[in-house]
Amino acid sequence: MTRRLALLAPAVLIAACVHRVPAPEVTPPHRLGTTAPALTAPGRKIAFAPIAIKSTPQGMALTSLNDEELFAYGTAALGRDDYLDAVTYFERIADFFPKSEHRPQALYQAGIALEQLRDFAGAVERFTEAVQADGPETAPGIEARFRLADAYYFLDENEAAAQVLEELGRDPAVSALEQAQANVKRGIVLFSEGKLDDSEALLTKTLAFIQQNLADEVSDEYLPSQAEFYVAEIYRQHFLDAKLDPAKSTKEELLDDLEYKAQMLLSAQGHYLRCIRLGHPEWATASGFRIGELYEKMYEQMVDASLPSGLDSEAADMYREQLKSRVRVLVDKAIDAYEQTLAAAERVGATNPFIAETRVELNRMKTLLLQEDASAKSAPIKPAAPAPKSSS
Repeated sequence: MTRRLALLAPAVLIAACVHRVPAPEVTPPHRLGTTAPALTAPGRKIAFAPIAIKSTPQGMALTSLNDEELFAYGTAALGRDDYLDAVTYFERIADFFPKSEHRPQALYQAGIALEQLRDFAGAVERFTEAVQADGPETAPGIEARFRLADAYYFLDENEAAAQVLEELGRDPAVSALEQAQANVKRGIVLFSEGKLDDSEALLTKTLAFIQQNLADEVSDEYLPSQAEFYVAEIYRQHFLDAKLDPAKSTKEELLDDLEYKAQMLLSAQGHYLRCIRLGHPEWATASGFRIGELYEKMYEQMVDASLPSGLDSEAADMYREQLKSRVRVLVDKAIDAYEQTLAAAERVGATNPFIAETRVELNRMKTLLLQEDASAKSAPIKPAAPAPKSSS
């Protein structure tokens, strides 16, 4: 089974494939106590109206169920995506039936339901208990460890997620395929932390291992596609980090900056194309969108860059004309990439969030191209420079 990190992209995710939910800002209990402000002045008393606690029919019914019944109700609730009810039944087993044979599975299923409810802190607690209940080297325990890493990731506790995944990646009780899955996920976590070199090294090494040793076990190309996509994301980040500032650069420095930026663009594009060739429809369409976006970003940075210093008005006009011809090519390339992405998505029936983004950006680029063409047609024609006088 291929485990999928619930996301497409970190910012993205990608925007990608898994949207990250920020952890709520809650003051941990250990930070309260003596440091918390006093709720009342010394000697002052606050009287509250009496609170009547009544049993509800639902609560009474819950307490009357045994562990077999609770597990059956919880499983049914999970099957119909009623995650709140599922948590209620499974946690009842977890907390009140410590010797039940269903407790390990109930802990795990409670974690799954809490994930769906975006209660990732609660999911961490239940998956941790599930690992202890099943044993970390059993098949259910290994599955719970993977889920625990995901929950940490969604809490932005990347160090904890990476530690769990690193242990999975070298545990002899974990299969070679599962170790590769853990290493790809850890590479993504490292990318999210901004450790680009470490991420690239791990993802590249894992890709080579998959190609050499797991060709028969990787059935749907999800795992290598995911790894290849994130290697491309690393080069995309290098591309975005490389700034162009003609006003503060010499001609040679500007040429070097452009050369580096172009290299990063082409490297990212190369890995996105490899991802596309692997054939997984969702990662392929995400890669196609990113290629179009690369050219669009290059266009924006070149257009928004200030003029090189030391240009007179004539040289500045000439620079702008040359720039227009160059950026027109970038717009054309972005449009072509977006159109191919949408055609491929329609062919394979892909449905990820990148497809809607692709349509939006394609329309924006086409509008921009029409504006550029209209501007070029309305621009006044400059008179030709007079021919030099011939010497007599």
